[in-house]
Amino acid sequence: MILACSARALERIEKAKRSRIAKKDPVPRVVKDKCQVARIRAWLNERAGYEQLVWNLDVDDYPVGDADGELAGYFTCGYVFSRHFRLTAILNALDDADLCAIGKFARHGIEVVSQDCYATPMACDQLLDDAEELALELFGFLQDERIIDWLDVARAGWPSPTIVIPNNDRSAAIGLSHVVEMHAGMSAKSPIPLSERPDIDRSACYRINGMPVTIRATGKKDYQFPGQFWRASLRERFGHVKHPAVRLRVKLLDGFAPGAHREPPAFEPACYRDLLLPLDAPLSWVHQVIQKAFYWADYHLHEFQFLDSDARELLDGAFRDLFAIESLMDDWENPFSEPDGEKRFMQASNMSLRWLYHDFAETAEREGVLDNDFPSAQLPENQPLGLFLLGSAEYPKVMATLKDGKSPEAPISKSQGLYYHYDYGSDKELSLFPLEYSMEDAYDLPRIVGAVGHTPPEDSGMSEYREIVDMIENDEEAAAVARKSHYAFSDDEKERFHLLNWARRNGWQPFTSLKDLDGFFGRHTGMGW
Repeated sequence: MILACSARALERIEKAKRSRIAKKDPVPRVVKDKCQVARIRAWLNERAGYEQLVWNLDVDDYPVGDADGELAGYFTCGYVFSRHFRLTAILNALDDADLCAIGKFARHGIEVVSQDCYATPMACDQLLDDAEELALELFGFLQDERIIDWLDVARAGWPSPTIVIPNNDRSAAIGLSHVVEMHAGMSAKSPIPLSERPDIDRSACYRINGMPVTIRATGKKDYQFPGQFWRASLRERFGHVKHPAVRLRVKLLDGFAPGAHREPPAFEPACYRDLLLPLDAPLSWVHQVIQKAFYWADYHLHEFQFLDSDARELLDGAFRDLFAIESLMDDWENPFSEPDGEKRFMQASNMSLRWLYHDFAETAEREGVLDNDFPSAQLPENQPLGLFLLGSAEYPKVMATLKDGKSPEAPISKSQGLYYHYDYGSDKELSLFPLEYSMEDAYDLPRIVGAVGHTPPEDSGMSEYREIVDMIENDEEAAAVARKSHYAFSDDEKERFHLLNWARRNGWQPFTSLKDLDGFFGRHTGMGW
């Protein structure tokens, strides 16, 4: 990766390199000589679209407060910024080792922000792979020009090297400095409203991690939402690429009944969203999409599980058997420990034993699931959605069939559903079931292609949700507006009216029509509206 750095970031990276001079870990190749940097800039200018592949970097010390709000110290914070994409990834708590591996951390930060903008994982991976390919080509040029030698290449982390150069793009440098100031302003105890800070050109950046800055793109009254700009830029770069997709019905459940498989108890009146998603999207990405489709803010814990109760119970039994974890129920008998436990698990889940003993177990250890106070089996969120819908054997077959332009033979009949649990306090429970597999334009995913009913607002219990739905269906809100005051209502009615206003202030919107959800994920991105 090629990073154009501020003078402050260059100094910190060089200091970090000196502190780890005896280490064998890869370190960035810093090029500071003005003549050499000019040759690199000239080389880059000959490559069309290079500005999409070179990211800007700044590093600053960020204050940390204690429980009483007093200054407790500082940590090093990195800002990876793209003026072209109008995105910023914030890398928190960097030490010298992290600065020496800044290319790896920058890539991870970009992946996280891309996920938050709902760009398909394939699109982000392709963009970052192209950025690494450009860095490799630049290394070849620098070797030919005898600016670096083979030892520099080896130390820079071949075959994914990192090249650090000074940031000579004035507009990008200004935007980057604004990002740092805006981050401090948004995180301060009493931040100065951006409208009262005329020195900040807020058009310089549009997004800081999960906080969208949806501001004017031009002097006119038209607004450029960051997700729309990001997706449009990727489509412009890569064209209309078809990709295997699944139409997934995400339905609100009225409590979860053990044993439910095909027909779980749905909430009445019905509430669901049909989402068109990449079949190979990781569950972590699916989680973000569900959160936004239901107007939730990812404030609470969540988990993915098999919808089938036998598969879920056997996975939990295997988890406790693998890691010697006792059940909280004294009379519980582990079904996986039975002689036919492995066979039953494969039949119920469609997953192989290799997945169970290798992928599942390894992820549980790596992700720190065992460190929880009450560890439990959950589906690994770094693995693709299609794997759990179709199973270990069918998933690669269906992917290959779709890529060949064919329709898979009866894949729905071989599919199973998933269970999604969010907010263990108010228990928002969803079933996820595939309706159709197809090839779709990768850069138009995700999309809402079907919708029924109002979604439950963030932090509302199901009883509160029922009251909100009832109020909307009975047009009580319209009656209040007609009277120009809601104080003519009874006390109970006033409480419901306040509840509805509270939901709206927290970003929730009632369902009107599917047409109004067209382009939803381009308009609404991140933890805010």
